[in-house]
Amino acid sequence: MFIKFLDWLGRFQIIQALGHYAWAYIPALWVVLTGSAGIVGGAPLMYVMVAVTVVAAFALWAFQLFSVQKDYNSPLNKLKILNTVFAHDLAPAEEHNRQIRRGVAKTKLIVPARPRRITKCQLGVEVLNTASFPISVIAWSAETELYGKNPPRTKYPKLPALLQPGGTVWIHDEPIELNAPCELLNGSINITIRYGKPGDEKYTLVHNGTVEVFMEPVGFLKGVYFHPASAAA
Repeated sequence: MFIKFLDWLGRFQIIQALGHYAWAYIPALWVVLTGSAGIVGGAPLMYVMVAVTVVAAFALWAFQLFSVQKDYNSPLNKLKILNTVFAHDLAPAEEHNRQIRRGVAKTKLIVPARPRRITKCQLGVEVLNTASFPISVIAWSAETELYGKNPPRTKYPKLPALLQPGGTVWIHDEPIELNAPCELLNGSINITIRYGKPGDEKYTLVHNGTVEVFMEPVGFLKGVYFHPASAAA
């Protein structure tokens, strides 16, 4: 009895698997039905061949149109990462001593700016919706590190956000209490994003690798460079 049950279960799974791809057999079914109808009806072979060719061409065109439309309406690969972003706060610059300020006032010389320090920062990504419809985006997980420091852990995943067509949004980890000089800063970023249609965020986008942040000593950001983990491997 149990073996018979397993046999029927296997048949059901085969039929279920074929059902997922049944739509792909429709063009071939049209061709078979057209040819069979022509032969059974006693039509000349040449007419049957012409009819079969026309139906096959139309069926393939319809199949291709259906595939394109299905891909057009799917959110898959419609969310793109534009940049690795670095947001930061700077501590106020220290003033020059009184002697230097007096010398500047007399000579009218320009005194170089004092070095600055970064108090806190955030690492993240900027994503773009390239679809013609809104996409729901969820920050699923995030792990960042810079200058040997990590942000405090927080609860993931976050609540979904609806990104309109052509819109961009920043997705970042929690702020890092850095207290570091403005110089070359090395770190890492690993952010996982789930996206899809609202309520069906089944696609995954991962941004994982190392980060280099180039800062001028006076506080200007020169650039942020991301190196994917796969490239490093």
